[in-house]
Amino acid sequence: MSIEPGALVELRRSAALAHALPGMAVSLRDGERLLVTVSRDPDRSRRHLSPCQYRCAVAWALNEQRAGRSVGIAGCTGPAAIDCAVAAPASILAGGVVRSRVGPRVVWATTATLAADEVVAALEDADLTCGRELTVRVLWDDLVEVSVVHFELDHSDPAVPGTGDRIAMDLLAACSVAELLVGLDEVRS
Repeated sequence: MSIEPGALVELRRSAALAHALPGMAVSLRDGERLLVTVSRDPDRSRRHLSPCQYRCAVAWALNEQRAGRSVGIAGCTGPAAIDCAVAAPASILAGGVVRSRVGPRVVWATTATLAADEVVAALEDADLTCGRELTVRVLWDDLVEVSVVHFELDHSDPAVPGTGDRIAMDLLAACSVAELLVGLDEVRS
């Protein structure tokens, strides 16, 4: 079965996050049947890809689809389920935002299908600070054409998880609105 454009967007997002975040794992399933797992920890099965291999495979599928060729996931009879997971104490919040503790910092990360400069422009218009000093970083993944957007806060403050989650949801909303506006511009053109 051919990969639908919307499913390819989700594959691109998961590939960028798996490549950028050390604790991220991705599973692709056809119903209950496992097709492939993606993680930095190799399992000896033939159904395992490293994040780099997965990212390259998704980039290849993107290029094939843009060239007008139909692509699919080997062994998949319907739309593949894309399951993302992180090891504790990390977690995946609503909208696919990942929250992870790295040393003395808590890191929140999400993705946008916009180029880094478009994400930066969208974030400049949004007040994401919640009264805190905040540096948001945007990393463009040119292979899968997705920006990974992340920020960090010091976890020693007990208010950090709640505050950071609110900032992350605002960041996700700003990116989503910017993606929607770009999509509407493309439809009108």
